[in-house]
Amino acid sequence: MGTTTTVSVIIPTLNRAALIERALDSVSESTYPLVELMVVDQGSSDTTLQLLDSRGVTWVQELVLGPGRARKTGLAHTTGELVLFLDSDDWLSHDAIATLVAEIEKSKADMVYGQSHNVSLEHTGDHPQAWSPVCAPLTSSSLTRRTSFNKFGPFEDDIHSWARWIIMARAAGIRSASVDSLICFRGIHDANMSKKAEVRRALFSLVRTHRKSAGLP
Repeated sequence: MGTTTTVSVIIPTLNRAALIERALDSVSESTYPLVELMVVDQGSSDTTLQLLDSRGVTWVQELVLGPGRARKTGLAHTTGELVLFLDSDDWLSHDAIATLVAEIEKSKADMVYGQSHNVSLEHTGDHPQAWSPVCAPLTSSSLTRRTSFNKFGPFEDDIHSWARWIIMARAAGIRSASVDSLICFRGIHDANMSKKAEVRRALFSLVRTHRKSAGLP
C-alpha cells in the first residue's frame, strides 16, 4: 500500500456551482500523489457541469436523486483500492488523504477517519463562525477500503445511506481506526440537508432502530 495505492475521491453534487470549486481545489492540492477524482452530478441546472468541464474534471450524471445512489454510481466508475466520499460543500486539508492512507496502512483497518471542522459559509464578519473539530466517521472525513462495500453491504439511495451503512458495518464487525488530525472542513449553510427538521428526525429514528436491532442501549 502507501504511495502506490490509488485513492478514489467521489463527490456527489447537485446545483453546487457556487460551492464545489473549493472541494475540487482541496483534492487537486492534496499532498498525496495518486488520486482519482470523480464527480457524480444528479441533474444540475446551474453552471456546475460547465465548471467541471472548464477544469477538466471527470464527471458522470445520475438522475436518480439521493447521495447514496450517487456514491454507488461513483464506485461503479472508479477503481481505487481506497475510497473517500467528499461532499461538494466540504473541503479537505492538504495532508488529509496522505494522513488517512498512512493510518489505514499502519492499522490494517477497513476504514479510518479523522477530525472534521464545521465552518459557516454565511457569516459576513471578518472571521467566519467556526466550531471545535469533531472526530467521527463522517463521509468527508473517512477513508474506506473498496472491499468493505462488498463485505458490509451496498448503499441505499436515500440521504441517510452513509449513516445506515456505518451502523450496519459496525454491527457486522468492521475494523475502524481514527487519527487525531484535521481531515476536512464542513461547509455549513442554509441548504444543508442535515439542517432540515424532517431529515434530522428520520436520521434519529434510523439510529434508534439499528441500535435496537443490534442489541445496543
